[in-house]
Amino acid sequence: MCFSFLTACGPSRRLQEGEYFLKKQKILNSPSDLDSEEVHANLKQKTNRKLFGLIRFNLQMYNLPNPDKIPKRTIKKIERLERKNQKRLSKGKDTKEMKPAAYWLQNVVGEAPVLLDSTAIVNSRKALQKYFMAKGFFDNVVRDSVVFKKPDSKKRAKVYYKVEPGLPYRVNKREFPMHPNLEKLVKEIPNYPMIKEGDRFDVDIMDEERELISDKLRDNGYYFFNKDFIYFKADSAIGNRKVDLLAGIQGSDLRDSIPNDLIRTWRINTITVEQFGGRTHKDTTGSKGHFFLDAHTMAVKPEAIIPHILFKRGSYFKESVIERTYRRLLALPVFSNVNISFERSAIDGYLDCNIKLRKSKKQSFSIETKGTNSSGFLGIEGDLVYRNKNIFKGAELLTVKLRGGIQSQAPLTEDGNENPNNISLNTIEFGPEVSVQFPKFLLPISQNKFARSSNPKTNITGSFNFQSRPDYKRSISNLNFGYSWSETSTKKHFINPFEVSVIKIDPSEEFSQRLDELNNRLLVDAYKDHFITSTLYGFNFNSQRKRSQRRAFFYQGTAESSGSLLRGLHKLFNADQDSTGSYSMFNIRFAQFVKTDHDFRYYRYFSDKSSLAFRFAAGIGVPLQNLDVLPFSESFFAGGSSGIRAWQARSLGPGSYFEPNTTLDKIGDIHLEANLEYRFDVIDYLEGALFYDAGNIWLIDEDPLRPGSSLKANEFLDEVAMGAGIGIRLDFDFFIIRLDVGTQLKDPALEKGERWFYQPKALYNTAIDDYNSTLSEPDNFLSYYQQRYTFNLGINYPF
Repeated sequence: MCFSFLTACGPSRRLQEGEYFLKKQKILNSPSDLDSEEVHANLKQKTNRKLFGLIRFNLQMYNLPNPDKIPKRTIKKIERLERKNQKRLSKGKDTKEMKPAAYWLQNVVGEAPVLLDSTAIVNSRKALQKYFMAKGFFDNVVRDSVVFKKPDSKKRAKVYYKVEPGLPYRVNKREFPMHPNLEKLVKEIPNYPMIKEGDRFDVDIMDEERELISDKLRDNGYYFFNKDFIYFKADSAIGNRKVDLLAGIQGSDLRDSIPNDLIRTWRINTITVEQFGGRTHKDTTGSKGHFFLDAHTMAVKPEAIIPHILFKRGSYFKESVIERTYRRLLALPVFSNVNISFERSAIDGYLDCNIKLRKSKKQSFSIETKGTNSSGFLGIEGDLVYRNKNIFKGAELLTVKLRGGIQSQAPLTEDGNENPNNISLNTIEFGPEVSVQFPKFLLPISQNKFARSSNPKTNITGSFNFQSRPDYKRSISNLNFGYSWSETSTKKHFINPFEVSVIKIDPSEEFSQRLDELNNRLLVDAYKDHFITSTLYGFNFNSQRKRSQRRAFFYQGTAESSGSLLRGLHKLFNADQDSTGSYSMFNIRFAQFVKTDHDFRYYRYFSDKSSLAFRFAAGIGVPLQNLDVLPFSESFFAGGSSGIRAWQARSLGPGSYFEPNTTLDKIGDIHLEANLEYRFDVIDYLEGALFYDAGNIWLIDEDPLRPGSSLKANEFLDEVAMGAGIGIRLDFDFFIIRLDVGTQLKDPALEKGERWFYQPKALYNTAIDDYNSTLSEPDNFLSYYQQRYTFNLGINYPF
């Protein structure tokens, strides 16, 4: 059936006489030291894209509708629409266009067949010749040939471009005389010159060198300089495939004793700041070398703007500093538009700077909603959000959120398998959150001690969250005070010296009984009230700056300490201890632990339509003396829509621990995970993905009631769970809806010899028989092993 479908939708089935489907293009004998993708970019035709590199899915969708067999009802709809359009025209309204399913298949999902084009072949051959010439192959010859598939009824063709590159021309001698003012700076450029004597002639490298020289000079005061003033002249008449290069700067005369505007440095004189739409007659206020026009009418106090202007009066013009200033000012939520311009000053050798700021709407209300999916159980949550972007006239951002949500949850006290479709919306969550972000450090010391380029911020957040689940009610109160700053454009730091959380749990009678039956002190402690005070430091590195980048790296790591100082103070003042030797705050035993978490990602972009993403995540939390278990909120878990997607969230591990019927969330002290995902475009707004996930969680110390739960070096690899699957993503620009389907390839909870999906499951099925024999209700019996699939609904990419 599949073969018949593919045949029926063949690429050449509806071509006219003399038309041929372009099946393949190949460039033969291209020099090996040239980038293959760059070489193929010169072809003026692109063959129809293939899904997974194998199937022309979009082309098949285009050919699926038969234009000669439009259903009669479609014809009637068209006639009806034409009558309506006549009435619309008579009323002066625009006509409407009918877009049946065939239109959608062909123009949205589909891709028209690429036909053999003799003009495109000629243009491609010429473009290749020009490209190879620019790469130093001056004597190159490119020949094209077309091979038609037999029999001729197939109407398919392949185009071959055979390259005879010849030997490349190399640089014999290079000269670049320049003014002494410039020469010293240019020689500071790393790897300068980029094209040296003996190198292959390459126009692209010379153009890259022009940009580097221009960037270097414009970052050292040469305001009027740009790369268009640099030229290269090549002389190949010396023979023996050698080229003499002469570079120079247009408009500069080395004999002049006084440098002209192009090759002289410029300083900044006045810095004037004004708000768009100011009055015609302006009052000027001076502050720390800056002039503010109509300062009393500006949205933001001058002293709040000055720290974000990273250059000073009298400093040399530096383009990189101007760009960072632009980004810093635009990052302030109070401004919607920023313009920085320069003009000659009345003082020779100086520039006057004008900064114009357009204020954004100060206050806003919004409603934000999203779907949720926890372990396969769906729900919805929303935020009513109020924002004030200039609460104290210092560009401070106040955000007030009122969050609420409902969701289906499987009761942890039920026996047997729960069907998500049979469970009502039984979980409620709501609570407020208030945060204020200050665009500076709130410290009792001068802000001048910190570099302006660090973009300091202070964040204060307070929140309360109430959750009502079938098994327990939980309230979480949190107060957080922290700082963040940028070391460079790619490196950021954040530290929360003070964070307090109070977690109160009110379990149901059935849930408490279940915990008592398990008789596991560690699990009982995990579901008790907690008081957490912690200090956290984090570091973030993100190399992705441009969409054109082929590779990007991301890393985020955190280190957290909780409770040690508090325990030390209690011990110092001889506070009372309970029977376990622990101290309490407000009659709640406080947590004590150290924890570190790391997330490394690598992205490889093959083209605009396909990419590869890799993630490795690792973390460990060590409970200390005052509470010998990690709080539930600080523990690690595996599975879910952003983890190992073949398992539902909190249903994997720890280690090889086996439980026929999972009744409690599975959490651990150690987490290791690796993910690999290939992403590709299907149509404009629909993406596909293939993924492979591996990892697990473990305990530091073995729990006798959960055998196999600790990490052991000799069993570690055998306890790594593995899953794979496919996914689709609906891309709506501002967010992505994601559906992934994962299947379990290796389950470490099964006995050795049964963990891989293809191995027999005799021992597992025997264990299920033993478990079912303990149940009285046949409706609660568990079934024998079947290949397991998990559906995950998520928002945005998993990583």
